[in-house]
Amino acid sequence: MPKEATEKSKTFTNWRLLEDMNLLPVRVTCMGYKNTHPADLSCHTNIVPNGANVEAHCAQEHGGGWFHVKFRVSDGKKSPMWRELEDRGLEIQELFCPHCREQVPVQARRILAHLNNHPGATRVNLFPQTLCLSLGKQKPDSEEFDGLYTSNEE
Repeated sequence: MPKEATEKSKTFTNWRLLEDMNLLPVRVTCMGYKNTHPADLSCHTNIVPNGANVEAHCAQEHGGGWFHVKFRVSDGKKSPMWRELEDRGLEIQELFCPHCREQVPVQARRILAHLNNHPGATRVNLFPQTLCLSLGKQKPDSEEFDGLYTSNEE
């Protein structure tokens, strides 16, 4: 087996799934607040998608780790950002669809369904192929969503 396959994850979040899905973060926007209140004057910066920039924008002075991430599915190219987030110990606290306001578990089938226009969406698709992502260093509640986290318990 390759070393990568046997290597233990450093986080509870299953970052390897996003890497294996060939999801590329095309645009990462620090929203600096929960949800999309347009009058909020927090950070609204488009950042270069890498681990250092994302971690810096998780600081409270930048907005506390709330991002809109526009994705593209690649035909083979992998983003190094997912491994960088894992190496930095960042965890997904919340992943949700801004169109239908549903929590999205980190499961390939569910993520891909929410990246497209989908039935049940009650809002205009202002951010196509975009999901809202909340990141933090604290251990997430692993009971909340099936498939969201890897199991690090022996």
